[in-house]
Amino acid sequence: MLAALDSATLSGIAAGLRPVALGPRANVAVLCPQHLVPAVQAMLGDPVEDRSITSADDLSALDGTVGTVLSLGHYLRAGELALEWAAARGVEYVVVQHGLLTPFAPPLPDEVTLYAFSHEDGAFWTGGRPGRTVRVVGSQMLWEAADPQSPAAQPGPTIFLGQLHGRELGRWSATQQTLAFLRAEPHVLYRPHPSERDMLSRATHRLMQRGGTRFEISGRPLPEMGADVVALFSTGVLEAAAQGRGGWVHHTTPPAWLSEFWERYGMAPWVLGRSAADQPKRTPAPVRPVIEPARAIARDIFGGESA
Repeated sequence: MLAALDSATLSGIAAGLRPVALGPRANVAVLCPQHLVPAVQAMLGDPVEDRSITSADDLSALDGTVGTVLSLGHYLRAGELALEWAAARGVEYVVVQHGLLTPFAPPLPDEVTLYAFSHEDGAFWTGGRPGRTVRVVGSQMLWEAADPQSPAAQPGPTIFLGQLHGRELGRWSATQQTLAFLRAEPHVLYRPHPSERDMLSRATHRLMQRGGTRFEISGRPLPEMGADVVALFSTGVLEAAAQGRGGWVHHTTPPAWLSEFWERYGMAPWVLGRSAADQPKRTPAPVRPVIEPARAIARDIFGGESA
């Protein structure tokens, strides 16, 4: 197997490396940017050979030894090079879904096997086109979030998860909806997204603080805080639900794609003027697969697992 990893996010590493970690180490290679080498070593525990790869031809040493390429997509460099190499040699190319899907998600290759969170996500991303095979395994990230062995946390404050950086809704709409919500619900804390570091985001933060918004900047994982969460459309809403915490979404005039997104993932809207405890409904926990998603992928690709 050749695993192409472009994402340093926790969800990307869980989806892209955990199946590799569960499989045999023989004839397994990982293609990734230099800054992801420590994450690869931490997950796989094997020495990493540092070799510069700038084109698909540089992967020719793998010819005849790899039967499957696993990636998170072909829209970044590692995935792109791996697809070019695989397509030229007739090697199966698989994509593991690692995040929630909006209409703005990069397209899939024409010939691909997709390991999807659900049948609905599989149909959404493939568009039903021939050459695209869907295998439903669930979300590794949400499977880990719902681990029954995780210690229970004491209930904490309700937190609004920032998404000012996102392009899906546009900066103005996301900012307007966020500010209006926090003015209407002053007891809710605001947790900026790690990507909200640009000049405009920082200026918006200062405006919010002057208006009385309280920020949650401890850096602690939300599960440890026992926090209920509200967001425009964050994955954190499903993570909270998977862990038994409250999760809601908010937008007073959601565009059609956002309403469809909420419906596809079962996300419950927040009713203004009510506390978390008084909300008429909350986002249900996603169904947890019996088999760990990464383990199901490893069994499918390797015919078994070694861990």
